[in-house]
Amino acid sequence: MLGTNLRPRILVVLVVLLPVISSAADSDLRSLRDILLKEDSSLDGTFRIRGEHPRLKAIQQLEADGSAKAAAILKDFLTTHGAERKLKQHALTALGRIGTPEAIDAIQKFEYWSQKRFAHPAHFKLGKTEHPMDHFADYYLDPIAQAADETGKTWAIFPWSRYGRQDIWLTSSTGKDSWSKPILLDLSGMPHLVRTSERAFDKKCQLQVEGDSVTVTCDGTTAKTSTSRSLTDSDNDGLPDIVEERFLTDMKNPDSDGDGVADGNDSNPLTPVIKEPNDTHEIRQAVFSVLFATCESRDAVVVVDKGDFARQEYHGFAGTVLRSMQKRDGFVNIMDLTVNLESPTSASATISDWEGSEAASTHKAKLKKVNGKWVVVEFTLTRIS
Repeated sequence: MLGTNLRPRILVVLVVLLPVISSAADSDLRSLRDILLKEDSSLDGTFRIRGEHPRLKAIQQLEADGSAKAAAILKDFLTTHGAERKLKQHALTALGRIGTPEAIDAIQKFEYWSQKRFAHPAHFKLGKTEHPMDHFADYYLDPIAQAADETGKTWAIFPWSRYGRQDIWLTSSTGKDSWSKPILLDLSGMPHLVRTSERAFDKKCQLQVEGDSVTVTCDGTTAKTSTSRSLTDSDNDGLPDIVEERFLTDMKNPDSDGDGVADGNDSNPLTPVIKEPNDTHEIRQAVFSVLFATCESRDAVVVVDKGDFARQEYHGFAGTVLRSMQKRDGFVNIMDLTVNLESPTSASATISDWEGSEAASTHKAKLKKVNGKWVVVEFTLTRIS
């Protein structure tokens, strides 16, 4: 008699408690989501993240939860423009360690999002900009002069220096804090600008834009060009000749690598597509994604052709991936990407970069093959010079 009376009461208690438990779990996940997606500049200029950092702890708690909702939150963070790349690296490897179908799906959605950025970039912004490599501090693209043209449109120029070479870029305002895709100016005779601080230069400059004409004056020295001259595209491939000169693509051939994609639409304009990728190719791409798909830089990186690793395309970087027979000053150079297949479902890899005689690093990765996909489960900066 006691047993028959007790059973329905237990069922009633369970029916009442289960929604409460679910609601509490959902509330915890929402709190972690709010922590992870909030803006935070406390990591600027750091190589590593302290263990007690609230956003890192949020990633760790989401990994421990391991649910489909936790994986979706990590995916939302990964596909947020401007989020801290070091934290994105942690989020991406956390999904790899979770390894559920939902986590693998989240990684694939992030990869798809990152690959779309080349053809459909976010609005350009002046100000703080990420370096393509994670052991470099962020830097600033600040205007050295602004001017309104006869229609009232606001234009700005900013310098971009690499190891002694200085380029001047032109952009126009498209709304609050957003600017048009910058144009590399075919501008000669400009004096070299030297930074006197993180956001200031040693010379005062003025800009004048009238129709197609662009005039820049710095401390009494005047240089002139035009937007049409700067955008001259001899082979109509979408890359101006002046950019092709920088990239070493063929300005007389719209498809430098012969893969059927015009250079201006090709994120790897000097490397043809591999039609039948194998495990090694997929592992290299997974490692590349952790290092470069997590950042917002639109610069170009160079894969130095010193081995088989350089003969495949790499996707997910917002900028252009070039191939070169030798390392090039002024670019991030990927010197090596070595893969060690330890078993059919486990592997390790190292990726090394070079930017100068005292600017290079090596990262090491551990990977697993989960549900048919290679994912990075550990990623560590092991050497820096």
